[in-house]
Amino acid sequence: FIIVTIIRPVVLFGPLADIARDRLLKEHPDLFELPRIETQSPTKARANVIKLQSIKNVIQRNRHCLLDVTPTAVEQLNYAQCYPIVIYFKASDRRQIKQIRNEYGKLYQKSSRRLFESSERLEFLFSYLFTSVIKLDSTANWYKTLKAQIEIEQEQPIWMSDDRPADKDLPNSDEYFISTRKSYSDENYTRDESSPDSDMMNMQQRKGKNYLQRVASDPVMFPRDKIRSYSTDAHHGFDEDEEDEEEDDDSNF
Repeated sequence: FIIVTIIRPVVLFGPLADIARDRLLKEHPDLFELPRIETQSPTKARANVIKLQSIKNVIQRNRHCLLDVTPTAVEQLNYAQCYPIVIYFKASDRRQIKQIRNEYGKLYQKSSRRLFESSERLEFLFSYLFTSVIKLDSTANWYKTLKAQIEIEQEQPIWMSDDRPADKDLPNSDEYFISTRKSYSDENYTRDESSPDSDMMNMQQRKGKNYLQRVASDPVMFPRDKIRSYSTDAHHGFDEDEEDEEEDDDSNF
């Protein structure tokens, strides 16, 4: 195994991922940051993508890079030795999702049924990518659990194959692109459907060079029964002055 010394990117999946990203950015801008998204492109395939170098720029500022990407992009981030922390929010039913999201007002109004079904499908297909799972047993503590879990995962060693690629074999940061979920429709992203160039696009591919692919050097993913799972009913060592400040207005929808 290796001990990661970089500040690892954070990828959140599940029915509260958007709320969690927004809260982390708003309340802890010194710890979390979004990467620059390349929105201008002559082709649709290269719209709404992130350069690997943009992620590294955030890491160099000693912040967690918050990413909204597809499961395939997570695999390719591991290949690029970014080693993201991947946390999945697991709801027991759609009512639980609706109850929590109602606390955040109409800005976060979405179909709880669709969120629950798409999250279940994502868990079924891609749970091997998760570094931990947060069970939404308590609507009050999920955010504190998330912050505590990011701290824990940052300190965890990562198991790697002995034949991981040398630095010279890694992709060029300025020529390595990651597709955001904005590149896909909400209905299709959990099926891992991709553009012709896949979720990760290397400009060198168009120059006749080798395609990127998963190799034996990728981090060893945990089998489903080894993924760390955390209940939101557990106590966490955060200060009491970090109480949630939710708006009650327009909460019933």
